[in-house]
Amino acid sequence: MIKTVNLLTIGVSDLSTTAFESELVKLGDQCDIRHAQDASAMLAELDDHEFDIIVCCHVMPNFSALEALQILNERSSDVPLIVVFDEVCDEAALQAIRAGARACLARTDICRLGAVIEREIIGADLRRSRRETDQELYRIRDIFKHLTDNITDVFWIRSADMKKLYYVSPAYDQIWGRPVNFQYTKPSDWIDQIVPGDRKRVAEAYDALMADAPTIDVEYQILRADGGTRWIRTRGFQVRDAEGTLIRLTGIVTDITSRKNSENELRLKEERLRLLFNQIKDGFYQSTPDGRLVEINPAMIEMFGYSSREDMLKADVKRDLYFSPEDRKSRTLDEGRETPEIYRMRRKDGSAIWVEDRGQYKYDEEGNVLMHQGVLRDVTERRLAEERLMLSEERYRDLVENAHDIIFSHDLDGKYTSINKAGELITGYTHDEILGLNISETVAPEDVAKLNDEIRKLLTGQHRNAYELELLGKDGRRIAVELNAKLVLHDGIAVGIQGIARDITERKLLEKQLAQAQKLESIGRLAGGIAHDFNNMLTAINGYSELTLRRMKDGDPLKNNIEEIKKAGERSALLTNQLLAFSRQQMLMPVVLDINEVISDITHMLQRLIGEDVQLVAMLKPNVGHVKVDAGQLSQIIMNLSVNSRDAMTKGGTLTIETANVFLNEEYTNEHFGVLPGAYVVISVSDTGEGMDRETRSRMFEPFFTTKEVGKGTGLGLATVYGIVKQSGGNVIAYSEPGHGTTVKVYLPRVVKEGESVAADAALKGSVLSAETILLVEDEPIVRNLSRQILESSGFKVIEASNGAEALELFRTDNPEIDLLLTDVIMPEMGGRELAEQLKRRVPGLPVLFTSGYTDDAVMRHGFLETNSNFIQKPFTANSLSAKVRSVLELSK
Repeated sequence: MIKTVNLLTIGVSDLSTTAFESELVKLGDQCDIRHAQDASAMLAELDDHEFDIIVCCHVMPNFSALEALQILNERSSDVPLIVVFDEVCDEAALQAIRAGARACLARTDICRLGAVIEREIIGADLRRSRRETDQELYRIRDIFKHLTDNITDVFWIRSADMKKLYYVSPAYDQIWGRPVNFQYTKPSDWIDQIVPGDRKRVAEAYDALMADAPTIDVEYQILRADGGTRWIRTRGFQVRDAEGTLIRLTGIVTDITSRKNSENELRLKEERLRLLFNQIKDGFYQSTPDGRLVEINPAMIEMFGYSSREDMLKADVKRDLYFSPEDRKSRTLDEGRETPEIYRMRRKDGSAIWVEDRGQYKYDEEGNVLMHQGVLRDVTERRLAEERLMLSEERYRDLVENAHDIIFSHDLDGKYTSINKAGELITGYTHDEILGLNISETVAPEDVAKLNDEIRKLLTGQHRNAYELELLGKDGRRIAVELNAKLVLHDGIAVGIQGIARDITERKLLEKQLAQAQKLESIGRLAGGIAHDFNNMLTAINGYSELTLRRMKDGDPLKNNIEEIKKAGERSALLTNQLLAFSRQQMLMPVVLDINEVISDITHMLQRLIGEDVQLVAMLKPNVGHVKVDAGQLSQIIMNLSVNSRDAMTKGGTLTIETANVFLNEEYTNEHFGVLPGAYVVISVSDTGEGMDRETRSRMFEPFFTTKEVGKGTGLGLATVYGIVKQSGGNVIAYSEPGHGTTVKVYLPRVVKEGESVAADAALKGSVLSAETILLVEDEPIVRNLSRQILESSGFKVIEASNGAEALELFRTDNPEIDLLLTDVIMPEMGGRELAEQLKRRVPGLPVLFTSGYTDDAVMRHGFLETNSNFIQKPFTANSLSAKVRSVLELSK
């Protein structure tokens, strides 16, 4: 034997050692023998080793051959087992053979053991080899069946003459629409299942396969059982034996119906594309990276004025079709990305043509440009029309953007669609902010119904005139406007509304001031008439009282009553005198006075008048001009204002009286009804009291109007001040906001005395033009507009904001460069001091000029400003403002 034999013996220790060993010697030197005596030992050996054969005694003290065979069967082991009997019994041997023993030997026949072992080992190898061969065949068969059962192609095997069908795969019924068995019952009918027009060609292909063609590949149509057709592709192969004899034919059939349909569709598309290529009015081109044309359509040839396709293909794109490199920018694009561009090109005759190029670049794997292709459209006429339209739009845009009125549009739902620069400046909204709003959101609530009614009438075709309403600014300000609107039509259908709104806030304010002045004038005339009549009656009352008292004796019980009547008459006379002062019908004795001297003379009396809990501060500027007024009435003005301020400071405070020279120009007086331009002396009386709201401030000079409790005021104190100032040719203006105290300014005309010149302030008019940028922050539109006009007339560039928050928003969005901040001290949302502090963090060293209707001392005393802050008091003149701005800028350099 040529291989090692692994032998397991079970219970053979009683065998004749000499005879057993002699038989094992026959197996050769490569025999490896292991021994076991019982079941556990046998199991251990089987677990640890693989054996070629087992020799087992029939019966052992604790084990038997039948038990050993049972162990092998349970383990599905095919190791041959030889049973050795003491004496062979046919029945016992048969039982062992049935249990799986391969051979049975008697002890007396032990000499045959070697031959039996060798025979059984050879038999076991043969059985093992056959079993492995069968398993491989079964595996191949399963693979073949799995493939043929699951592939969508049809696999077939036929005889060499095509008359017999050996096999056809199940996919046959999907393609032909017939069961597979149909082919087995009628194998020769395959030619009848082909459409008649293809039968001859297919038959010739199969004849060649049955003759000398090793393979065929043919495409044709078949007839399905349902009457339909399918395109198939058949690839046939010859099968020959070792001697080269053709023994069978095989083939694979693929359903190519979808591919054929796609090819037909592609062919139709190519035909349509070719027709389109030749018929479209736009030019099509393909060019190489070096500028050589490789494909063009007839429209391209006509567009550029060439005589033929061959003539144009000779043209170099870069040299012959462009005027200069600037006519078309070179770009690097991703493959497939369109490049819509409009640029100028050149016809063959040298004339210019504007084209819209929709092109694509094609790249190789390394990123190199392979080809540029695209479509050119002649847009020369459109370009010229666009240029004309652009010029027209620029003129229109310039007109709209530079208009001082709000020009806007909105859709039929009221949503804004446009607004000009004036609209942004007046309302405080940016263009983007206004586009997110509805017009009803920017109109005062009480005017929304009026607006909707006007829009409804406009949509129904009624002719509408201009009407007035109030807009709401971004900061809540009310802006009075006069509005004209018209429908925006598209193809005769209304799509929106366009309007012009003129800011008439200033006009309304002047109208209100006029109405107030007229109201006060009417009340004054009425009060004057009543006062004269009352004075006549009071003359009689007081006179008769005096006469009666003279005739009455002391102790007369009625004397006390008459004295009380006389006192009441005298008090009534004082009231009528105040009414006469308000109505400007009081007899005055004007003289030229030094205001500072008058105030200094009554300072001690004022301190006693206002009480100890109010501090009196007099800030009288030197060289203040003279005024011509009644001395007594001037003192009454100061005392009335002081008493009014004292009553406003219920918890004590500071009363400040200031004097200064001012020059009011026409720009200022145009904003304040009844004020004439010229040189004035201003007396400012400021308190740190509770202040007044807008409504109270508008009525403060009306006679008998008072906010004090009943019995604590007649309401004639400020009315008297108003009447005296007006009768003296002056003007009085109040500045006040709730919680910030009140400043009342009395302007009295300055007069010339002892060589003094009232034109001195006029010298300020010659300010030098400048070019710095000023950020103007003012919540009062009238003052802001006036300040902007003054600064712009002096050459400054002005950026406006209506409050501190809006100014900071400008820096967050536009980040403008500014040279100086001009801001009101007290404003809604954010005051001037806080704004200045925040801006200085952004712009270190930024010069700041504060302004207020309060005096500089008042705003500093309230803690709004530091004592070293730059400040200009309202009202200021154009020259004083320009000069102050220039001074602050120069000092900051």
